[in-house]
Amino acid sequence: MKKRLAGEIILEVIFLKSEEDRNLPIGFTMALCSNEEAMGKYASLPENQRQEILAQARQIRSSEEMHSFVDSLFS
Repeated sequence: MKKRLAGEIILEVIFLKSEEDRNLPIGFTMALCSNEEAMGKYASLPENQRQEILAQARQIRSSEEMHSFVDSLFS
C-alpha cells in the first residue's frame, strides 16, 4: 500500500465536499499542496467561502500569482 502525504488526504476530502470542489484549478491545487497550513484552512471553510476563493483563483493566470494568492489567504 502506498503511503500518502497529509496534503493528498486533505485534497481528497476537499474533492468530495461538493461538485464545484471537484473542479479545482490545477494551479490552485498545486499551490495548496505546497502550503499545508493554507490547505487545512481551505478545507475547513464553509462551501460558500470556498466558492468565493475558487472564483478568485480561476482569474489567476500565473503560477507565481497563484502561490502569492494562496499564501495571502490565510496569513
